Amino acid sequence: PEPPVVVRPDYPLSGKKAVTLCTHEHQLKPAVESAKAASADGKADVACFINGNDISLLAHVRQASVTPIAWWEEVNQFSKGELKAIGLLFPAQITPKIKMQIIDAATRFSKSFSNLNYLLAFSFRLDMQQQARLIEVHADLTGDLILDRLLPAATQCEVLPEIVQGLLTDHYPDYTQGQLIPTAIRFDEGETRLLQATDFSELIKRFNNTRESTCDE
Repeated sequence: PEPPVVVRPDYPLSGKKAVTLCTHEHQLKPAVESAKAASADGKADVACFINGNDISLLAHVRQASVTPIAWWEEVNQFSKGELKAIGLLFPAQITPKIKMQIIDAATRFSKSFSNLNYLLAFSFRLDMQQQARLIEVHADLTGDLILDRLLPAATQCEVLPEIVQGLLTDHYPDYTQGQLIPTAIRFDEGETRLLQATDFSELIKRFNNTRESTCDE
């Protein structure tokens, strides 16, 4: 593809390391070499850059049937071409129509693995036309403090034990409804901040102002 493109490790060893936005062709070679060095399989992935918001879905996939467990938003930005994780927002503020669009896309993907019975974490980019584009799929329990800090604070539940119990019994929790506290995690230099508010608009204000009071553990 022609620039702008995003170059990233094919099999990341560490989060968002070595993910680069290239706006000129001369930036491609060093970005590819960096991505390959940070990939478990020594390969780099090059894809067209899509401007938009990042939406994640943790779901139980069984025989190509996708059952949502939790939705959240990832806030990322490119700084001097390098991807930087800013934070997380829960629950994701998306319409039922977009949720159905994402579930449909996840279902189409899952049909390639018809015998699968496990949890998958889907990452989507919601573009400026409100079209959800599948970016990544992880067959793990996610990272970035999502299940061990973000969701427990928002749901007031023992999330990790409940997820493990689901793996053992095939009966998974549902964190898509009920009494959900608007919650965010902000990744700042040298510290991680947990933020909560009574409504999502107030949470966004606090998230965008790192000097606001926080609810640290």
